[in-house]
Parts: sequence; C-alpha cells; structure tokens
Amino acid sequence: MWKLIKFIVSIIILVLILSYFFHIPLSFSRLNGAIESVRALVPEQIVSFFNLGGSSAKNNAGKSGSSPSPSPLGIIPSLQDITQKIFAPTPLRVESGESGALSRSGVISLTNSERKKVGVTALKENALLDIDAEKKMQDLFAKQYFEHISPTGVGPGDLAKSVGYDYILIGENLALGNFKDDQTLLAAWMASQGHRENILQSKYTEIGVSVGKALYQGQETWIAVQEFGLPATSCPEPQASLKSRIDAEKIQIASIEKSLTAKRAEIDATTDDSSYNKEVVEYNALVTDYDALVKATQADILDYNDVVNASNTCRQKASI
Repeated sequence: MWKLIKFIVSIIILVLILSYFFHIPLSFSRLNGAIESVRALVPEQIVSFFNLGGSSAKNNAGKSGSSPSPSPLGIIPSLQDITQKIFAPTPLRVESGESGALSRSGVISLTNSERKKVGVTALKENALLDIDAEKKMQDLFAKQYFEHISPTGVGPGDLAKSVGYDYILIGENLALGNFKDDQTLLAAWMASQGHRENILQSKYTEIGVSVGKALYQGQETWIAVQEFGLPATSCPEPQASLKSRIDAEKIQIASIEKSLTAKRAEIDATTDDSSYNKEVVEYNALVTDYDALVKATQADILDYNDVVNASNTCRQKASI
C-alpha cells in the first residue's frame, strides 16, 4: 500500500517539477481529479498538502470553483424596553397631633424593622434616592402642593431620572402633618394599606428619605418623603466593550469579504500558472483568516445574546 502511495506522490511531484522548468501548462482540475482518485488510499494530511484550494469549508479557489459565502453571524437582539413601574399611594395627611422631631435615620431604621417583622430583606440607603426625596420635599413646600405629581407635571419617575437613578421599580410615600416622632410617622404609614405595601414590598432593595418642617398653607408642619427603588443594575447588563468588539469584527469581516472577491477576480483573470499558484495560496490564507474571524464573532455574539436574554428575563420578572 505505501509503495503505491509513494509512487503516486512521486509522479505528482515529477509533474509539478516538469511544469515549472519547461513551462508546461498544468491543469489543476486534472491534478485535483487525480488526487481525488487516491483520496481513499492516502492519509488526509497528504491529500490536503496538494489540495491548493483547501477543504470544502474554504471553497476551493480553482477556476471552476466559487467564492466563499459569508457565514451567518446571528442577530443581536436589542434590550427590551423596560416596563418601569411606579407605586404611589394617595398622600397621607394628618390634621392634628403633637409636633415633635423627625429624622432620616430613624425613618429608615423603623422601616427596616417593619420589614424584618414579616421576613423581608432590609433596604439599603441610597444617596441618589436621598437626594430624590429631598428634592421632592423641598418642591412640596416651595410650590405649596401635596401630590405625587407636581404642578409642572413632574412625577416620581421623572424625579428619579433627574437625579440619575435608573430604576425598574420606584415607590413613593408622602406624609404631611404633626408627628410626635419617627415611630408615630411609621405607625401612620403602616395603618394605610398603600403605604404599608410600599414599606413591605419585597422587590425593593433601596430607600431614600427626607423629612422637613416649614410653612405649608400658612402653618408650620412636617413633610416626610420615602423613595423606594429597585435599580436597573439589579439585572445583568451586556458589556458595552463586547458590543463594540462585535461591531468592529463585523466591519473587519465585511472588509475581508471584499478582499476575497477582489482576489477571486485576480485568480479568474490569471493565465500564468506560476502566478495562479501564488494567487491561490494568498486566497486560501485569506479564507483561513476569514473563517477564524467569523467563528470568533459568532462566539462573541452568543455570549452577548446570553446576557441580553438573561437581562430581559430578569426585568420581566421584576416588573410583575
């Protein structure tokens, strides 16, 4: 068997040498035909040495072949629009009572105490939500209104965005009146179903609070604001750097495809066999680079899509 293989290989090498030194036109289609006839006998690594066009994945660059078809890269889905939900029960107004002192830290501590009683995770104070609550409290006094939506149409969601808090869920509790202390304020909110639901909502993870005493409709009174939130960062986000890399890879792939088309045209126009062989080698090297880049891009897209799908699923569950 090996004697036969060595004989065939020797003949092919001799043909190549004669063609080079005596400028004999060499038909690659015939040579490939001869190679195919012994493919079953010769190990694959030997066959591939003489197959200038490479494997079928490289789309042989013989004159009767065809240009490589771009591999499908897949579709990168966009992040779904976030269904941002806002929970804002009717503001709580207390008309009478003993006026004492309220504090941000006390309100947050007592809020978490109530959550602990029912087995709900404690809320973390968030600086942006504190600013949000402070702006709301100041706006209530400045414009002399007591609603979740300001006279200029600014609601809890708008206010959260204005301070840079990107959220999935937001909740707002408002209270106005004379309160003896933080405990009295929390008791009043807990006695109101909507405010109680906000305080005990398990999906919230963060809180911001502001309390202040000033003139409201001619009387000095307290206003307390609680801002609850589930930040958008609670769900995974695809890396912007990965998206940029995919975009760059796609541009590079398109560029290589143009080069392949141009190189193929050069091969088809070549009449000299020595130049033809050189063009084929360059073409196949370019196809190898193309295939490797396509595979790398496909892997990156799969990674990106996995995170996008996880993010969308997370957001859907959180907003229910």
